[in-house]
This record gives sequence, C-alpha cells and structure tokens, in this order.
Amino acid sequence: DGIISISGTVSLITPTGEYDTDEYAHADGVRVAIQKGRTELWNKKITKGDATAYNATAQNITVKKGDRIYFRVQSGTEETSNGAFDNVKWAPVITYTGAAETLPGGLSTTVYQPQEGAVYDANTLTNVAESTSLNLSGKFTKPVTTDDVTLRIVASNELKDSLGNNNPNYKKREIYTRTLAWNEAFDGEIKQTIPNPDGLTNLNFEISSSSNVDWSKIKWTPQIETI
Repeated sequence: DGIISISGTVSLITPTGEYDTDEYAHADGVRVAIQKGRTELWNKKITKGDATAYNATAQNITVKKGDRIYFRVQSGTEETSNGAFDNVKWAPVITYTGAAETLPGGLSTTVYQPQEGAVYDANTLTNVAESTSLNLSGKFTKPVTTDDVTLRIVASNELKDSLGNNNPNYKKREIYTRTLAWNEAFDGEIKQTIPNPDGLTNLNFEISSSSNVDWSKIKWTPQIETI
C-alpha cells in the first residue's frame, strides 16, 4: 500500500518507408489513457500526423496491493476506426513513494520501467514424435534473483480433431519441473531424461516466478530428443 506517480511521454509513430498512402488518408489517430481500476486518471487524443511527444502523467495515486494500472491505446474514437497506423511509442515510469533500495541485479524497489520486466511470450508449442521418454538438454543461465524461478515443461496431445471437434481423449500434464532458489546462481547445461508415459507430442516450455524478477538475465535454450 502507498502512493505512486506515473510519468513518461507518449507519441504517435509516423509511418516511414513504403506504406499504403490511400489507407493512411483514412487514419484517424489514437486516444491514449492511464486508468486505475475503473477510474481514468489521464487521457489524450493524438491526431494523424502528430508526432509530438506528450507528457502522460498522473500524480499522487493511492494504491493497495492488488490494484491494477492500465495504459490504454484506443484506435480512434469513430465507429469506423480500424487500428491502421496506430502504433505509439510509450514507456511509462511508475515511481513509488518510499525509501529507495536496489535489488540484486540492479533494479530499484521504487521505480518501475516496463522494459525492465517485460516478457515476450511466443506462446507456441513444440511438436515431437510420440515417445514415452524424452531427453532434455540445453543451457540455462540464472543469477541471484529476488525470488525463486521455476522451469516447467507441459505436455499435451491435440485439443481438437481434424474436423475441429473436441478431442474426448485430450490430456495435458506437467512432465518436468525444477525450481531454483532465489539465492542460487546457475550457468550451465541441464540434462535429464524425462518420462512421458502417455506419449504426448505437444510441448510447452515455461519459466515462471511468483514475483517479477530481472528476466533479461535469465536464459533457457531447451532441446528435446525423443528416445
């Protein structure tokens, strides 16, 4: 619980290179807003062709654990708005009022910038041949972090059949997990034979933590070989 302030600038990105000039003629800009829960704290409409970097700020916001702050980008305000040419550059900074400390890895306890904790999830499955045993290998790197980090492999078969119907025999289960403690540093190869008794062929590789850690310093390049 405490008080936060939000700062930073937001701008509409002007298209460059080759683009559809006819379609751009119908572009209508964006509406951007900062919102806490259901309450809007700040908003700005940026018209087409306006590349000005506008201050996007909200001060002295009372927050409690579990509150959500939203940074919204709306593709125009007209019924015909379609999202074309609506890319923006926006990296808000959230500052918590309190005594500043530096966490392991150099991150601040009071200043949060999205690029420091952003995780880009491909959310794709790796398909392997049917096998009841898999060989896992690949390098994993983790320094001392602020929380435990868990590696996980989730296996499944096809959710739908070739006709798009639900598969009555669909299965999804965790076949591998390993948790590394917050104060455990690791930089090496992970090798292990993993039982896959149901012969599930779709694999999803996950890295998770119960709180935000410095994800930029955590790397996993898993490889799977069927036996």
